[in-house]
Amino acid sequence: MDADLLDGLNSSSTAAVSTIASRDSNGILFGTNVASTAASGNGIRFWGGDSAYTIYMSSASDGTWGGRVVETSSDYNMYFKMTTANRGFVWKSGTSNIAGLDSSGNLRIIGDITTSASDKRLKTNIRNITDPLTKIKKIQGYVFDWDIKKCKEVGFSPVSETEHGFLAQDFIEILPDAVHEAAFNSEYYGLRYQRVIPLLAAGINELSNENDKLKQEIDDLKSEISYIKDVLSKMINKD
Repeated sequence: MDADLLDGLNSSSTAAVSTIASRDSNGILFGTNVASTAASGNGIRFWGGDSAYTIYMSSASDGTWGGRVVETSSDYNMYFKMTTANRGFVWKSGTSNIAGLDSSGNLRIIGDITTSASDKRLKTNIRNITDPLTKIKKIQGYVFDWDIKKCKEVGFSPVSETEHGFLAQDFIEILPDAVHEAAFNSEYYGLRYQRVIPLLAAGINELSNENDKLKQEIDDLKSEISYIKDVLSKMINKD
């Protein structure tokens, strides 16, 4: 069987098939492997060879097929392409859906996400965050509207037009490790919201300590007032 004539497959532009075990109405069962030639956009296409549903390799610098997400060092990447707006990707375990990625980039996972270590034994030079309240005063929470036209131009698709959040630029000076290059375009900023939490926790602790001091001062003043009242009462009763 000539692999070049199979539905959606072309060995020069899409896939080269080494072994075909069988073929039915659901597609083709490959007994060994599918190998794509090294060129941007080449890979495996689904639904009759539609380029809108493709798994392929491409140069990261290719403007049509490629592009980088977060990292900037790769030359070639593997891409999973689904261009229809109301479709996405689902990971299954048996009959259960365990994760999904929609066309807007929203990732939903049933289990826990472990992204990094936080064990004290792996850390050194541990110290308290200095002046957390001073730093917190330099940031502000906002409600804002995304510039939809501008977002589309740079490759970003907001989930909602109106959202609550921060401005990444506010954190560059006070919390630089929370700011990163936006995944869709390295010329724009993103914010690691989880890295803001330690600053907020330090601010709460500082407020709690100040509150404890004020309570102690109030208790001391109450004791002094009570003492003065007792002295005055004794003086009045003595007269």
